Amino acid sequence: MPTHSRDDEPSRALVITGGLGSGKTSVAIDLAAVLDGTQATYALIDLDFLCWAKPSPDCPLSIHDLLVMNLVPVVRGFQSAGVRHFLLPRLILTNDEARELRAALAEATVDDVTIVELTVSASTALTRLEHRDHGATLAEHQRLVSSLIPEAGISDISFSTENASISDVARQVLQYWDIAT
Repeated sequence: MPTHSRDDEPSRALVITGGLGSGKTSVAIDLAAVLDGTQATYALIDLDFLCWAKPSPDCPLSIHDLLVMNLVPVVRGFQSAGVRHFLLPRLILTNDEARELRAALAEATVDDVTIVELTVSASTALTRLEHRDHGATLAEHQRLVSSLIPEAGISDISFSTENASISDVARQVLQYWDIAT
């Protein structure tokens, strides 16, 4: 299989975390739209999809273990196509999960990993979830919105999505990540 090497350009990853309804996926999609208009090669990989599974009951692996295990070959596949910038939205809850994610990206020769946390009030998150989710998923997310919050120290920087448009937050994130647009 041919690869498109760009060894002179290091790989970078932007992990976008935050609680339910904080705008992780929306910001990642907007970032991708902005990067479409630049020379930057990129891949948006929604990390939820790398571990969306119902493993066997006797499987010793956690869902996070599956994510970490699946991430390395996926990133390497994109790198073989010349991709050097990775947008990775996912709720990362603990510092251990963040360390394991950073280690997997290092194994995939990603040189620079930045973790950005998006923050929002519980009431705004609930309103967003009501527009996005339905049925049992909505009920479960409403129940969890106040408890699924990342531990302190996970992110390199945080941005509030409370009273800002997704485009404004994406621009702030890109400016911090230092990608020429």
